[in-house]
Order: sequence, then C-alpha cells, then structure tokens
Amino acid sequence: MGFGLSAHSLYGKRRFWNGDDFKAYLKGERAVGEEVLTQRDEISEFMFLGLRMSNGVLNSEFQRLFGLSLNQMFGDVIKKYENMGLLEFDGERLRLSEEGIDVSDTIFADFV
Repeated sequence: MGFGLSAHSLYGKRRFWNGDDFKAYLKGERAVGEEVLTQRDEISEFMFLGLRMSNGVLNSEFQRLFGLSLNQMFGDVIKKYENMGLLEFDGERLRLSEEGIDVSDTIFADFV
C-alpha cells in the first residue's frame, strides 16, 4: 500500500494511485487512477522488478505464478543476453551479470 502524494498501491490485480495535488490530498481526495493488471502486465512487472534484485528471478516461482517456465516464455531473450554475457541462468535462477547491470534498462525492455 502506498501512502502520500503520488503514491502507488497494488492490491490483488488492481493498481491505484494518489494524485500530486497536496490540497486535494488533505481533503481526502486520494485515489485518482486505477487499472486492472493483465497477466502480461503481471509477468512484465515480475521480470523487471525481479531482475533489479541481486538474487534475480526464480524459475520455480515464475512457474508457480504463471504456469510456464522462464525458457518457455522468454527462451530467445534469455539466450540472447546469456550469449552476450549480460544474463546468467542456471536453470533455476535468472539474474543480471555484472556487465548486464550497466545496460539493464535495455534488457528489461525485452522482457516487457
């Protein structure tokens, strides 16, 4: 849950956010936007948020949540960046290499 001006929250598959107008916020006018995430949105967020972490993304967790393996969903993308030395994947854990951290936004874009 996000609190404050421009804060974002995620509850189930619903994302909502507060506006940035301080006076309106003080009057209790908080949520100004809302969207329902598609499965593709959830997958994209799972990947780019997970890859931002040093531990990366677990294949078993991805399979539990989405019913497919990382290779089934992103095999070509994973192989591309593995071959470039920018991703490391041992079959269970997918993470950015030290070199991949420097170009992570480019890599994230291929998972979205």
